[in-house]
Amino acid sequence: MWLLNIIAFLIVTIYIAHKAKENMAEVFPITACGLIFCLYVLAYFRCLSWIDGISVGILAYCLWQFLKKDTSKRKEWLAESKELLFQPITGMILFTVAVVSFLAMDRIALWWDDVNFWATDVKSIYYLNGFAGKYGNVAPEFGDYPPGVQLFKWWFLHFNPHEFKEGLMFAGYYTLNILLLAPLFSKMKKDRHGCLSKAI
Repeated sequence: MWLLNIIAFLIVTIYIAHKAKENMAEVFPITACGLIFCLYVLAYFRCLSWIDGISVGILAYCLWQFLKKDTSKRKEWLAESKELLFQPITGMILFTVAVVSFLAMDRIALWWDDVNFWATDVKSIYYLNGFAGKYGNVAPEFGDYPPGVQLFKWWFLHFNPHEFKEGLMFAGYYTLNILLLAPLFSKMKKDRHGCLSKAI
């Protein structure tokens, strides 16, 4: 199901970018925050795993809308989606996410902050499939921080629902940071040699 989650995330990003006439880099923070808000609602009812059904619903709805279009509209939509998805900026962001996630895969929680709260809270959310009750979380700092980052970490942990793998938690954390900073990538422009360089 992890692949369906990622595809649904990218399709929503493409749709928003198309409607807003923006590149993917400018839209990634909106999609990430939208995902966190959706997870926030599900976490209240301890049904975070329903995000799989929501992802399937998004994909089914998009497929239905695609099949409703005539051939010329389909070709136009595919061309626009391909242009958005294969922009150099988008490729740079996705490549960075992939590399950072791979490098973080074997990390474990050792920092005081992680053991005291961040990793402990995410582990609670993972095993409860949502938020803990008033006295149900052993993290000393439980309740001191909004759970947005933890929920995005949970989304990555959910890619492996059979095992709590701390490396996925760190991959989610770094990915969220990259996506929120993604608009900075849109400030890059091609130089006269066709390479991306910092905009002045």
